[in-house]
Amino acid sequence: MKTAASHAPSKTEDLLVSLAETVGSTLGTIAAKVDTAHKAFSKSDITGKIERSGKKLVRQSKKLVSGAVTSKKTRRATAAGRRAKHAVARRAKAVVRKAGTTAKRVKIRAKATAPRASRTKARSRR
Repeated sequence: MKTAASHAPSKTEDLLVSLAETVGSTLGTIAAKVDTAHKAFSKSDITGKIERSGKKLVRQSKKLVSGAVTSKKTRRATAAGRRAKHAVARRAKAVVRKAGTTAKRVKIRAKATAPRASRTKARSRR
């Protein structure tokens, strides 16, 4: 609001100026508080570094613990047991397969000899 040089400010003008100063001051205070809250909740460089190093420490400790549980002797013994188990299973499958083929062979031979036997019986009756 522009005033003339000869014109003295009235009471309403003084009131409006005071009100504007108060509103501006309040808005500045609110903006400062928002900025402080934003900085408090956002990650700074230091908190990011601390968080990364903490995660790295957890990863390393997990790796160490898992390596300590399975020593070289334990791994070798487990592998040997697994190999033995598989060898037994392979041998059992081979035995079953052989028995099956033998049974088929006997069945085929029985079928082949049965007609011959009945023919010889018929011939002997004549």
